Amino acid sequence: MALRRKAKYALLLSAAVLCVGAYAARHTRLRLSAESLVCVRGEAPSDAILIDNVEYSYLLFEHAQELKSQGLASTVLVPILGEDSEAGPTEVSLGFVDVMCRAAHISECITFSVPAVEPFSLNLARSTAQELQTRGIRSVLLVTDGFRSRRDFDLYAAVLRPLNITVHCQPVFGTRTPLNWSDSTHGVQEVGLQLMKLWYYRITVMPRLG
Repeated sequence: MALRRKAKYALLLSAAVLCVGAYAARHTRLRLSAESLVCVRGEAPSDAILIDNVEYSYLLFEHAQELKSQGLASTVLVPILGEDSEAGPTEVSLGFVDVMCRAAHISECITFSVPAVEPFSLNLARSTAQELQTRGIRSVLLVTDGFRSRRDFDLYAAVLRPLNITVHCQPVFGTRTPLNWSDSTHGVQEVGLQLMKLWYYRITVMPRLG
């Protein structure tokens, strides 16, 4: 009986240790999940700063000005999605970008139209690649949202590599970061969505790019 009780206590103790360990490690697992969405930050003098203008985030324009003020690049490029595959950007879209550029104190934002064709991220990268090649740009600093930065960087790197254009990644975070994203419902939704999109692109889109 004594041996059985000791074995029972040992099992209970082991289970408790495992539970405590799992609970203690949950923050590490959550952080690593979010960090898998983030590209490796690269800072190098480049021909241009490219703002990944998908969600019209002012923080991206603000960071672009910081990079420009550091002397890393003098040209700021902003792609603008058209309303459809044929039409160019609307006056509202152009006006919004103009306001954000002026608010961020960027002296000049060079905009160009990108057709809104799905998958948007891939076609945005392809259209931007054509624009960069036309302008003779050989290197860019990609300024993009932190939680979509790994997917964006992988896409741009794959599309620009055959054109011998180098891309450096600059992830930008707002109030939600890899350390606190799980504290809010919106953070969980954002990271969950970006994880699904990342793996969708890795499985269905990236293999076609070679």
